[in-house]
Order: sequence, then C-alpha cells, then structure tokens
Amino acid sequence: MSEPAAATSTPRLRPGAVRAASSWLASNRMGLVVMALVVGAGAGLGAAGFRELIYFFTWLVTDHTQFGQQGHAPSLHLAWLGIWFVLMAPVIGGLVYGPADPALRPGGARSRGA
Repeated sequence: MSEPAAATSTPRLRPGAVRAASSWLASNRMGLVVMALVVGAGAGLGAAGFRELIYFFTWLVTDHTQFGQQGHAPSLHLAWLGIWFVLMAPVIGGLVYGPADPALRPGGARSRGA
C-alpha cells in the first residue's frame, strides 16, 4: 500500500497560544502598552493615508490639493463643466462607488448592511 500524500497545512494558532497571549496582554501592564502602541500606530497611519486620498482626489478633480482655500477656482481637468463641476464631482463619485459598494463590503456582494 502506498502512503497518502502529505497534506500541506497552513500554520494555525492553537487555542492555548491565543489564550496565553491574551492573558499576557490583559494582565501585564507592558502588554497593554504594546497593544496601545499598535492600535495608535495603525490609527495614525490610517488617518494620514485617508487625508492623502482626499488630497489626491481633490487634485484629480480640481487640479488643487486643497480646493477650499482657493475660493472659486475652476477645474483645469474638467474645464468644460465650468462651475457645474462642484455639483458633478460628487455625483460622478457616487456613480463610481455605488455599484462597487456591495463588492467592497466584508462578505462580498451577498452581504447586507444593517
């Protein structure tokens, strides 16, 4: 008889290891400091990345990184819209994001919002 082929297994966390790590984080002051540093760094990077995305899309539509400080500045990228680009930019964004929203949710298109 031949031996069955060895199944390739992905490394999995054992419940004992998870329990030990969570008890160390909860009971040890240094564990709380480490967790606070990780969460704070993640939140800071997320906020900075979100701000850069806002600047990028503002530049994409208006050719200015901070449109609100320009007063009335016409869009160089969408010059044919004139002043209407102020109304049409969010409409176009909604038309792009709306159909993509179900696919971007956790669980895919089958997921329903609460």
